[in-house]
Amino acid sequence: MTIHNKVNNRPKCGARGRWVLLEDGEKYQANCKRCLGQVKRRKDTHTVNRGWLLRRILEGKVIAKCDGVYTDDYAFDAAYNFQKTGWLPARIEDDYGQRQENYLYFRRDEFRGYGYDWRRPDGDITLSFGYRSYTMRIQ
Repeated sequence: MTIHNKVNNRPKCGARGRWVLLEDGEKYQANCKRCLGQVKRRKDTHTVNRGWLLRRILEGKVIAKCDGVYTDDYAFDAAYNFQKTGWLPARIEDDYGQRQENYLYFRRDEFRGYGYDWRRPDGDITLSFGYRSYTMRIQ
């Protein structure tokens, strides 16, 4: 393996860089684009691409359930059981107000920007925003 500007087989990019995980599990700090391109990175198998997830929902292959919606009013949240649902087919809401019963709707812009999504060991996908959390399953 070749690393640009190496000292003791480690990138010489400074202390403010990003951590790069190698296949052998070692951590290296790299700040230079050349170093980041030449250091082999270990694939992060837990992160799910949101574009891929959006396409699966548009194809109708996803069921989802709401794990909780949290506001600043705990009494309201507790009274409505944190708006939890059972497993429902997931849909993308293109026009507000065009909802039908027994579907869990998402906005298209929720698949851009902030939030986290990852694959759990049981194969389910967790999609989490600042105050909402969902579990999804590909059929």
